[in-house]
Parts: sequence; structure tokens; C-alpha cells
Amino acid sequence: MGINFFIQKKLQVYNKKILTAKDKRMEITSETINCLKVLKLYGWDDKFLERVVESRNNEMDLMKKMLVLFTWNIFFLQCAPVLISIVSIGVYQFLVDTLDISNMLMALTIFNMLQEPIRTIPYSLNSFLEVFISLGRIEVRYSILLLILLTYIVILLLF
Repeated sequence: MGINFFIQKKLQVYNKKILTAKDKRMEITSETINCLKVLKLYGWDDKFLERVVESRNNEMDLMKKMLVLFTWNIFFLQCAPVLISIVSIGVYQFLVDTLDISNMLMALTIFNMLQEPIRTIPYSLNSFLEVFISLGRIEVRYSILLLILLTYIVILLLF
């Protein structure tokens, strides 16, 4: 679980970088589309195409790194319940001299019931981190608009 937390934090960093790269690419693409006539007139279309492609390649490199980390996360996530049950039974056998079959089967049943909750913890953590990042981006982008809207509402209420 500790490894998954470390991987989730790295995924959060890559997610922020990817969103920043997407914003930059969208800005370059919008600038290109808005100035298309000028670009064609002066023959700058190849230069702007290079900028868009370079921005997209940067975004794709970040996505590849994020997907590799995500793959490792899934691997550790699928191995965690099995490793937890093996270690727990090993520790129990080390601490207690006898290992009864009834105790072992009961422990395996409990671990089997807990597999899905153990596997969903990192997914939940990842979703929470993505929501946190998105809320931060919304707050930065729309804080000025919200301030203007609140000012407008206050002015309407005063008059």
C-alpha cells in the first residue's frame, strides 16, 4: 500500500504536467486557428505546425510516463491482497507454534472477502487526487469570473 501511495503521488504530479501541456497545446492551436489567414499570407504555417506538433509530442511523452506508472500501480494493486495474506499467515505461523487448518481457512476466507476493498483503496485515492487537481484548476480559472459575478450581484442588490 505504501508503494501505491508513492505511485499515486507521482501520478498526481504527471497529471498536473499533462494538464499544463494540454493547456499550452490548446493555446497554440487556438492561436493558429485565429491567425490562419495571416499565417497563410506570410507562409508561417509550417512554423506554427512545428509548434503544435512539438507541444503534442511533449504531452504524449508525459502521458507515456504516466501510463507506465499507472501500469506499475495496477500490478502492485493486484498483488497486494495476495501478499498481505501470505505475510499474515507466515507471521501467524512464526508467532504460534501450531497452524491449524481451521484457522488458516478462516484467515483465507477473511482475506478473500477483503480483497476488493483493499484493491479499491488506491483507485479511490486516485479519483480523489484527480478531483482535487480539477478543483484547483477551476478555482484558478474562474476565481476572477466569480469575483466579477459577485460584484455584479452586490451592485444589483444595493440599487
